[in-house]
Amino acid sequence: MKKKLGIAAITLLTACSLVACKPSSRPTTNKPSGDRPSDQVEEIVVQPGTFKFEGKTTIKNVEYKCELHCYEDKTFNLYVLNENKVYSGTYSFTDGIGYKFIFGDSAVVDSVWNAETKSHEVTYKIRLGRKGSGNVTVSLKDDKFVQKVNTAFDDFAEKANFHFDQVMNGFHIVLDLKLEKDGTYTTKSNNEAASVYGGTYKIENNVLTLTEMKDNAPSGEVYTSTYDPVTSTYTLPGNIYVFGKAMSVSYTYCTRNLGTLTGSTDVMGKPGHIEVKILDDKNALFDFTWGDGGTQFDKMFDKEATYVVRGNEYVFTVGSDKFITKYDRVTGEHTLEFTLKGQSSFDYLLKGKLPGFGLIGHGGQGMLESDFSLDILGKNEAGEQEVVIRAITGDQSKNGSYQEDGSYKMGFMDKKGILKVAEDGSLSITVGDKVYNLSFDDKTGIYSFDYELVGQEGTINATLTGSIWK
Repeated sequence: MKKKLGIAAITLLTACSLVACKPSSRPTTNKPSGDRPSDQVEEIVVQPGTFKFEGKTTIKNVEYKCELHCYEDKTFNLYVLNENKVYSGTYSFTDGIGYKFIFGDSAVVDSVWNAETKSHEVTYKIRLGRKGSGNVTVSLKDDKFVQKVNTAFDDFAEKANFHFDQVMNGFHIVLDLKLEKDGTYTTKSNNEAASVYGGTYKIENNVLTLTEMKDNAPSGEVYTSTYDPVTSTYTLPGNIYVFGKAMSVSYTYCTRNLGTLTGSTDVMGKPGHIEVKILDDKNALFDFTWGDGGTQFDKMFDKEATYVVRGNEYVFTVGSDKFITKYDRVTGEHTLEFTLKGQSSFDYLLKGKLPGFGLIGHGGQGMLESDFSLDILGKNEAGEQEVVIRAITGDQSKNGSYQEDGSYKMGFMDKKGILKVAEDGSLSITVGDKVYNLSFDDKTGIYSFDYELVGQEGTINATLTGSIWK
């Protein structure tokens, strides 16, 4: 079962590097003779596997036939036949679940079982340079395969922790929703006055659907998830019942690899270690361990926090205090100066790598010169993902700035735009009547686009490069 991923996962499912494998499964080439070296074109010869998936796709009105050959040594080659291109990697098969393919850049693609056609389907994005890119689905007929109920969703179910935390009518309500392997879900509330019910769930086409149960019978309430690829977050509606009255809530679960910050200092003669754990798209935990752990101080000094992302800065709110990370664009590392307050105060310098949206560039000369960065903002009323292309100059009057609540105050050289994700996973940014298509380098994982800022004094051209939610 494929699980939806965040933007990076959506756009990074491509690879052109080859993994080492036995000679029998490596693609071989023939070189036609030519008058000059530039005339020579490598022709890939298909090495037949013990079995193969087949399919085709159309890119820019051109049809491409693809075959995925699997070999006895658990390697595979995915051939784009009429384009002379091959992707390689390793695969595994789990009875009742299906196939898992690991491509050369470590991208993982799980097969999906099509019960109607009785076939395994694998979808992969192929890139053909100037000829375009797009997804191709290849399939393998399998009359003997029997899918295990809910097993394909077990990995997601084990990791998923849907959470709700909000003050409602003067009550602080904290809810947790957990998916179980048997196809049921359970709920937990921190407040006895707020009743919540479990039920059953199913997953189809990357959409999670819950059927609420009361007294061992369906209550009539059905909840369906939505997914935001920019924040890698599932949102799931639900109800709580306060004195029998239903009130709407909204659970969230972020699938992104969220990262941590860590640091230590001397606390009363023993090392006091803090690990900042990013829990979801807005909550964090400052997890304290004193000495070897296992003391009452470990929980006593834990601090719950919320955060907002301002470009590549994280702003943590702990109680009434705010702490802001600093980001090193060279190392990709965040640092955070944090003070643990008690009867005494202890200062920490925490370091680590957190997800970030980091496209930067430089352009212009003399008076017409500036650094640029591309930052993600919130969504507008139409549900579109807003971004800002920031102009960072030496003249502070020209610079925009982030506010305490995480909102962005525009500078007069800044430009807002809309980030769009196409069906094939490619990205574009629309600024006014201009559309900037982001190119992607398979080998480095770097995005880039050429930006043009037109002003009364002239035009600045810059190329912005970087990674998205790394």
